[in-house]
Amino acid sequence: MKFFIICLILSSSKFVFALEDIRLTIGHWPPLMSEDRPHYGIITHITSAAFAEVGIQVNYDFFPWKRSFEVARIGRWHGTLPWGRTEEREENFHYSNIIHTEEVLFYLKEKPLVWDKVEDLQGMDIGLELGSAKSPMLEDAEKRGIVRYVKAVKKITAYHQLLKKRFDLFGDNKVVGTYLIANELTPEQGSRITYSPKSVANWDYHLILTKAVKENKRYISLFNEGFQILKKSGKYDQMWQDFYRGKYDVR
Repeated sequence: MKFFIICLILSSSKFVFALEDIRLTIGHWPPLMSEDRPHYGIITHITSAAFAEVGIQVNYDFFPWKRSFEVARIGRWHGTLPWGRTEEREENFHYSNIIHTEEVLFYLKEKPLVWDKVEDLQGMDIGLELGSAKSPMLEDAEKRGIVRYVKAVKKITAYHQLLKKRFDLFGDNKVVGTYLIANELTPEQGSRITYSPKSVANWDYHLILTKAVKENKRYISLFNEGFQILKKSGKYDQMWQDFYRGKYDVR
């Protein structure tokens, strides 16, 4: 009898509860996200922390980006992150914001870039990582025949192709691009590349949960609730401060 009472007390305690599990697919996107970083990086840490606020535990699986998207789309996993918003993706996924980023144009210092309007980019070729979304402004410029996109298989390959002058510019997230140049290229190679301070796009990146899993409508609502708690508490801002202080760097 005494044992039963103890168990009843423990089961009703606010400190004892069973977490729900959700499975998300992700890919490597250093320095924001990779398998060898604390919490797998800041984006996954933010996602896990937001879900934890509402009693949900996240399990992550790394895949190449195209497969990461597809296995989530068909419902083998609950969802994937982080992705930009497109009409095609909206047909299959529920969306929630995670981070806001700025895309800029990287170029060779030996071929200076000065531009104010998109027409100043006339005749230039722009590298595009396979599977990446195009900047709306530059996609429109492509349709008008002002610029041309040249596809590269991987992001780091694009920087090597830029160095070989296979194209004139490469559009990339400012934080990610500067990280790759500093860490994945030689000092001599990196010293040849810079970027224009003028942004070509401001991207919101999202957690996307597939509509193929019925419970995901509830999960996206719960995530939004947890995300707002995280921001109002100051934890979200603290995580970004920690990121810029190097607390998510490879150990």
